[in-house]
This record gives sequence, C-alpha cells and structure tokens, in this order.
Amino acid sequence: MRPDHGNHPQPASLAQSVERLTRNEKVASSILAGGSAKPLGTVELPGVFHIAHHAGPPFGYLILPLFPLKAVTFSSPQATPPRSRTSGATGRKAASPKTVDNYARFYRNYVRPRWGATVLTNVSYDDTASWISQLKGRDGRAAGVTTRREVALLFGRLMGFAVKRRLLPTNPTKDPTGSTDYVPGKQKLREHVYLTMPQLVSLALASGKHSLFIMLAGTCGLRWGEITALVAEDVRIGDRPSIAITKAYVEVGGKLLLGPTKGGEKRVVPVPRILADRVAELVSTRSPGQRLFSSPQGSVMRNNTWTRRHYARAIATVTEADPTFPRPTFHDLRHTAVSLAISAGANVKVVQRIAGHASATMTLDTYAGLFDDDLHDSASRLNDTITLNGWA
Repeated sequence: MRPDHGNHPQPASLAQSVERLTRNEKVASSILAGGSAKPLGTVELPGVFHIAHHAGPPFGYLILPLFPLKAVTFSSPQATPPRSRTSGATGRKAASPKTVDNYARFYRNYVRPRWGATVLTNVSYDDTASWISQLKGRDGRAAGVTTRREVALLFGRLMGFAVKRRLLPTNPTKDPTGSTDYVPGKQKLREHVYLTMPQLVSLALASGKHSLFIMLAGTCGLRWGEITALVAEDVRIGDRPSIAITKAYVEVGGKLLLGPTKGGEKRVVPVPRILADRVAELVSTRSPGQRLFSSPQGSVMRNNTWTRRHYARAIATVTEADPTFPRPTFHDLRHTAVSLAISAGANVKVVQRIAGHASATMTLDTYAGLFDDDLHDSASRLNDTITLNGWA
C-alpha cells in the first residue's frame, strides 16, 4: 500500500520514482527516530540510503543512509552480508570490511550531523563546498585533509546514487562542469623508504627470531595483513618456490578479521631460494591450515604490538652501529621489495605481481622514480654488454 502523500505539492518525477521503489521496499519509519518531521512512508534504496517523504515541512525527500555505498546491495538485512562480501553494491567487487567500517564512521560522525534531516533537493554545491572546507573533527578542531577528502567523496557518491535512481536530475555536489574543486587532493603523507640489501639483512639479523619474517616482507612485498595470514598450505616449494597470497587480516573496530587481500586480488609471488629453504623448515612444523607466524600466545600478530616490542628495537640496534640508518616502517619493507626487484632487472609486470597492484599503470605511478633510475642503470648494463662483445 502506497503512503498517503496528502495534497502537498511534490515534484512529479521524484514522486514517480519513489512510487516505483516502494512496491516491495517499504520499511518501518522508526529509522527517523530523533527527527522533527513525521514520516508517512519510507523507501529503502538497496544498501545505500533511505528516502523518506514527509507530511509536514520541509516537503520532499530526506537523505537517510542505511549503509554506505559499496557496503551492501540487498534490501533484506539477512541478504546483505554474503552479497557485500562477494560483489559489493556496484556488482563488481566487494568492499573490504575496513572500507565499510570507514564509510559507516564517516557517515555517523560527519554526514549525518549535517545532512541527516536535509531535503534531498535542497542539497547544493555551495553548501557542500562550505561544509567540507569548514569541516571539524569530533574534538572540535579543523578536520585533516584526508578526512575532508574522504567525507567529500562519500557524500558525492551518495548524491550520485540518487541521480542514478532518478531522484535528482544532476549531482548537486558537482558544479556545471562536473568538477568538485572543494575536494582536497590526495596527499602523500611521507616519502617511501627503500632499504638496500645490506641494510635489509642488517635489520633482519638485528631482529633475532623475527629475521625470516622481515626478510620475507622485504623481498616478497607482502603487506602486514597478508604475511600474518599466511598458512603452511600457501607455500609451494620446488624448482620455483612461491607463496600464494589469497587472504589478509584487517583490523576493524579493534577486532581482527580475516578476509580478501586489498583490492580482492589473489596473487602468487616468487621466493628467493635461500629464503624458501628456511620457509620449508617452518612449514614442516605446521599443519596445512596453521599460520606460519603467530604471537607467542599463538594468536594473530598485531602490527602495533610487534613494532613496539621487536621491530623498533631492531631498528634501534642497527642505528647504534650506523647512525645514518633510515627509519623504515613495516610497510616500507614492501617498498623495499619493489626497489630490490627493479634493481635486479625485473620488468614492470613482474613488479606489479609482487606488489599486488591492479594494473601496471598503478605500479608505474607509485614507483615512477625507481623506474627512472632503472632506465639509466639499464643503459649502463647495455653499454657493458656492447663493450664485452668488442664493438668500439
């Protein structure tokens, strides 16, 4: 049964859109608890936000996100978890648990306080730009650049979905040219640290029993969540030793969840023979599904705890002997692996495989400087080959 809209004037196209959506998607109006208006009916847009029509002013449709974009796609709460893990809201890739958690947090802390009771058709570019430029954090101070960027992009996606559902003719978060000048650019927080092989070995040796852990990260390019999720059956020992990267741990709300790798892409990375032999010894002491690396208590390793107790101490030890030794984060070991692969002559497709990037273009964009250096090194190696073959 359709909600009674009364005699209040409504935009016909919007009313027709809502009418189509309401046929099998009516939900309880209790989601508006705390709102000042009295909803006559509520429509659930699959997995993104609710649109609610109100009998009293302001007339129109309110933005009431149910879940952030890409979190889920089904109207039924019981159907959302499996769908979100397999294909996401766009039908392409599922959003990671951490991404979903970030969306929910940004909506809860920033979008809802400002727009939770705003009529959809009253959202404007100028208001959005002003909101983002003056956005404040929960502590009352100006929000950081990254937060403002992510909140702006999330809100733009919500409005874009409204356009897709024909609830708005255009996206109000964009200007007539389609630009969003108020969205801060993506900032590079710090420069990558690339260790040389002698530096990597020194750091690994200084870490004691964590030596293999560091060497694998520094030569195979594994992310923290990936290396801590490795189990014995992921390892292939033979003429071409390799490790299958199929899953990763991610911390969401203080809890560690096992799920797909970043981007959902599985990959196989080669392992240097000398490391493979050490890994084989470790595998021989594990059952197929048992983790290769765990905490002393047998639980999943946590980055912050391990860094404080072991990694930072190893860096301090090496720095005592060499004051010029850099301060790499654990993630810098991943960058080190890429750097060492390029220095060893690996082509961009091999580096892409090691890094687990979705495309070679992403690899080139991320490590452009390293490939520039390798360009000149390649010419030098070619020069040596020409000289050795007697051309002058």
